[in-house]
Amino acid sequence: MIDVTDASLTCDSFGGFPPQVSSGVGGLLANQVPIICGGTTGPSSLVACMIYDKDTGFQYSQTGMLSGRGYAAGVPIKDNSVLFVSGGHESFNQRDDETSEYASLDSDTVYGPDLPYVLGRHCMAAINESTLILTGGSSNEESRSQYKSWYFDVYSETWTEGPEMNHEYGSHGCAVFIGPGGQKVVAVANGSGGRPSQLLFLDEPDHWIEGTSTYDNWVGFSK
Repeated sequence: MIDVTDASLTCDSFGGFPPQVSSGVGGLLANQVPIICGGTTGPSSLVACMIYDKDTGFQYSQTGMLSGRGYAAGVPIKDNSVLFVSGGHESFNQRDDETSEYASLDSDTVYGPDLPYVLGRHCMAAINESTLILTGGSSNEESRSQYKSWYFDVYSETWTEGPEMNHEYGSHGCAVFIGPGGQKVVAVANGSGGRPSQLLFLDEPDHWIEGTSTYDNWVGFSK
């Protein structure tokens, strides 16, 4: 765990994570409680969520998951009360999934709305409390899925196609920043093939522009 506001501060280690997993998704729910869901464990995916307690460390959540999800995407929504987990796959020999689910700390996990098509290795970020953006990913059904972006309305649970990106992205990172001029900017970077970054200025959301691959040019942006 790191403090992004002060590089001189250090934090104690979280300790061991019970299962050996990779490619899970997570976030901070409720009163800043870390939750991590899914992930791959060898040939299969974990059908569970882990929550962190400062006294006992990571423990299995009682609410769990409805299906195993590796290489999914997840974003906390609805005042950080729910982790929205979408897509991914249960095992390496299965196709990616189009379903989603809502995981929380104290309510039963339920299925959410389907994605526009089966998808994995995509990325999601929150633009504001009511809108998410989904970028890239791989699909068994949509050959150009890695170029696409989608907007998700949290309250109507509907998807709207966004502008197509200039490069394909999978297993990449994405985030929403406040730019030096105060405008909101969506950024995507890296992923399969080491793609250069791209930026979508939300004041003018018609197209993506080329970003930079050097850290120095990112100074001045804040999350």
